[in-house]
Formats: sequence, structure tokens, C-alpha cells
Amino acid sequence: MKAAHNSDHCENRLQMAQALEGERLRAADGEIGTLQALCLDDARWAVRYLLVDCAGWLKDRKVLVSPLAVGESGSGESSLYIELTRRQIEDSPPLDAEQPISRAYEIRYYQYYDWPAYWELDPLAGLPLSQISTFPQLVNGDAADSRHQDRHLFPDSDVRGCEVVARDGSIGTIRDLVVDTRYWLVRYLKIETASGGPARYVLLSQTWIKGVHWTERRVFVDLARAAVARAPSFDPHRGISHEYEAQLFKHYGNPVSF
Repeated sequence: MKAAHNSDHCENRLQMAQALEGERLRAADGEIGTLQALCLDDARWAVRYLLVDCAGWLKDRKVLVSPLAVGESGSGESSLYIELTRRQIEDSPPLDAEQPISRAYEIRYYQYYDWPAYWELDPLAGLPLSQISTFPQLVNGDAADSRHQDRHLFPDSDVRGCEVVARDGSIGTIRDLVVDTRYWLVRYLKIETASGGPARYVLLSQTWIKGVHWTERRVFVDLARAAVARAPSFDPHRGISHEYEAQLFKHYGNPVSF
């Protein structure tokens, strides 16, 4: 894959969202296009769709691919493998990429593929269909979370540049997202701190997000400015190791999430 591989311990599953953009996607019977954006929601910070630019195959058409369809790429593969045929994708409900994704469209989309909708499966967001049956207590129980009713779907680019606000004031700017491509969940926000000196980056777990004000482009986190200022620095060139994650969560006094 073209995306930056962060560390062996994560089996290359922790990826920067920007690095994933431009990835080639391959269906069961040929290439379908390139990854243009990740479509996320701000309730669970889960990747709900891959927005794929099919130029060169379906003219200027863009399509959505659910993470449910992302399969295992073979060793040495340079593209994301999608467990669909080109015909299935071509016949999927047409998408107006210039308009927000409506719930009505999503219902048609999931009905077309005969897949369970993500709002019925949470907290199983991102698991391939082959693994969902191993969680019957969640599929048949209270898997759906009422928060999906208020969810806001957005491309990953929308959150880049947003101000991050702690309990006691601004702490920096979101520069990228760290995505776990096994479960297609955002694990961390990559923050450039507002130190006034050379660029310094820290990672903040998405579980510390309290809310988003989209009009003001502000993301609120349940942390103190001083804690973020003392947090372990993140070096994008070194990637994310178990040791860094343990150090990060220990600093904030939270249990490790991996």
C-alpha cells in the first residue's frame, strides 16, 4: 500500500488518513478507482464509507464503498481489495457527491447490497461481514446506539484545521487523523500544539472528544491544557508503537485502549 505504515506491532493497521488518500481500490474483477476521502461520523468517529473516484472507468462518477466490503489484501498487494464485483459497484445507487449523504440514500444503499446498516450494528463498526456473526449478543441485542440519530457524516478533510479546545482553552489544531484500518475507526487526532515555537505534535484519543461545533470548526476534548502541554510528543516519522501508546495513556491516567 502507498499509505505510510506506522509500526510492525500494529500490523500496519494504524494509518494516517491523508496517507490513505489516493490508494487504488481493486474489486474482485479489476480496479475501480482511487480513494478520495474517508466519510466519518462524529458520534463514534467511525469510517462509514470510502469515497471512491471512479474516473477512467465510470467517467466522472464517484461511489461509496462500505468498510464491510474491504477484504484482506494479499502479500505485496499495492491496492485495497474490495469484496465486490465491478458490476455490483456500477449498479449501486447513484451518488451526488456534491450533496450531504442523506439517511434516505443510506437506506437505499444498504438495501441494494443486502447488508445490515451500521446504525443497526454499532458497536461493530468496521468489522467485515465474516466476523460480525461472532458477536451474536451484540447483533441481536442493544447494538444500535441512539447517538446515530444525531450523527453528522463528514469527509476526513473537514476536520483538518479545526481548533481543539480543552476544558480551559485552546490547545492546538487538528492536522490529521489516525485510522485503525482493521476496524475502520479513528483512534487518534494528530494535533499541532499552539506553542508558538517549532511545530510540535501530540496524539489525542478520540475517546476524549466531548463534542464538535462544526460552524465554528472547534473540537472539544475533556482534558486540561497543562496536561496536553506535558504530553509525550508524537514524531510522525517514527510512527506509533505500543510503547508510545502506553506512555500516552499513562500520562493522562487512562487505561490503554489498544
